[in-house]
Amino acid sequence: MGTKSIDICDLIKRFNDNLLSEVIIFAGLEPILQIEEILDFVEEFRKHNSEDVVIYTGYNLGEILDSINRLKKFDNIIVKFGRYIPHSNKIYDDVLKMYLISQNQYAIKIS
Repeated sequence: MGTKSIDICDLIKRFNDNLLSEVIIFAGLEPILQIEEILDFVEEFRKHNSEDVVIYTGYNLGEILDSINRLKKFDNIIVKFGRYIPHSNKIYDDVLKMYLISQNQYAIKIS
């Protein structure tokens, strides 16, 4: 199947054209490893939208503080922190308004 590249402006257009879209979520594998691409996207996204951008990371805040500080220049950024722990108790997160699968996970609205 291969990799498919989609232009940032095309992604933003798809978001804007979809009446059900309320938030942008970066999740899967480890999004923070592509922080430059996330920053580029959010910079362009903020030119047209103020909706939340949510980033799911397995890291803890102290491990990625430099990346978090770079994201703080944008409004409405939420980061979900914490590694998945198998067989852990789920926990309700007030920021995301949903249950997270491991009790060590939490979300912070960083800006």
